[in-house]
Amino acid sequence: MERSKSDVKSVKREREWRLPIAE
Repeated sequence: MERSKSDVKSVKREREWRLPIAE
């Protein structure tokens, strides 16, 4: 279950990027 580290960073960045939008 080891996905690309780039994928994980992209997901974490998208979450932080969607945080301000969700609020």
